[in-house]
Amino acid sequence: MTDSPLGDDRKVYTGSPDQIASDIAATQAVGAAELAFDPTYDPAVQTVGDFTDRMKLLRGLAAGS
Repeated sequence: MTDSPLGDDRKVYTGSPDQIASDIAATQAVGAAELAFDPTYDPAVQTVGDFTDRMKLLRGLAAGS
């Protein structure tokens, strides 16, 4: 996850929170019932607290889609 939006060549589920929220909404629009995230691949996630904070953020993005 980045603070600033990435360019048009970004991979899905990467970029700013708004970009990831847009990807989640697109996934929901095609009928997906579940979506799994693993924030351990994010270099910014170093502690258990980082992990839970990131999962809370992703849950909020999904709930808002």
